[in-house]
Amino acid sequence: MMTIGTNGGGSIMGRKWAWYAVPVLAVILTIGCDRNPEQRAAIENLNNHPEIVQRGGVVKEIEMREPNRGVHNFRADILDAQGNVIGTVTGARVENFGTRINRIRWEGEPERRGRGDGRGQGRQRPEEAPESAPDPA
Repeated sequence: MMTIGTNGGGSIMGRKWAWYAVPVLAVILTIGCDRNPEQRAAIENLNNHPEIVQRGGVVKEIEMREPNRGVHNFRADILDAQGNVIGTVTGARVENFGTRINRIRWEGEPERRGRGDGRGQGRQRPEEAPESAPDPA
């Protein structure tokens, strides 16, 4: 007797399909479930930042707060090649727009106090202002 449509208990085409379907589903599930698009975009932007790249750092995990009017504030550790923390970065991700870095603090460097980036003296009271050079008159 000959059975039509079967090849030893099942079709070969069905078995080949299973070999392709299982890895594809595994990839889709891992990519789709790990992070939201804003986290992925922020991590990508941080890993392309010149100062982080120059020091050999990489950001793998990011802590994002709940969005407030489309802005996600975040904090992340910067890791070296061995996985040791070499710095931290804080900033914000604006949905579907871009990433802003507020501050990068490297381990071993003194923490800046106050607001600003330390580039200028800021406003000074008259008694604290440096004395100007005397007029040559």
